Amino acid sequence: MAKKEKSSSPEKSLCAFCKKKLLTLPFQCKFCSLEFCDAHRLPEDHSCLGLAARKEQLRARLQRGEKVTYEPRARKEIDITAGSAHGTGRGEGSAGPRAGEEHYGLDLKAMTDPLLKSPLAIIGMIVAAVAIVAILFLIFR
Repeated sequence: MAKKEKSSSPEKSLCAFCKKKLLTLPFQCKFCSLEFCDAHRLPEDHSCLGLAARKEQLRARLQRGEKVTYEPRARKEIDITAGSAHGTGRGEGSAGPRAGEEHYGLDLKAMTDPLLKSPLAIIGMIVAAVAIVAILFLIFR
């Protein structure tokens, strides 16, 4: 007799709180590691025992006089400057913007200088200037 094989479609998991089928990606609680639907994804929404235990640990540390601080995770900086593709840009481990730079991860000067020197860019700027003059001529005629 041949064994029945399971269907190749992945099994839908159930919300650990309401037992409904999870039609979207499940949310895994970082305190209890169970999977929940979007309605119960927050620890407060599923009466998380892991959250209660964590709060008790923090209270005990505070009572012992230990310093409890929140330290946000370091944000990974993504470098999209002109030289980054060739390893000449500033990647991970950079100490921040170079002196005199004001940017949000972009080195705009490095990105635009080569464009301004190309013949096609110069022709484009001339055409744009002529168009502006023509429009101004029509307006103030």
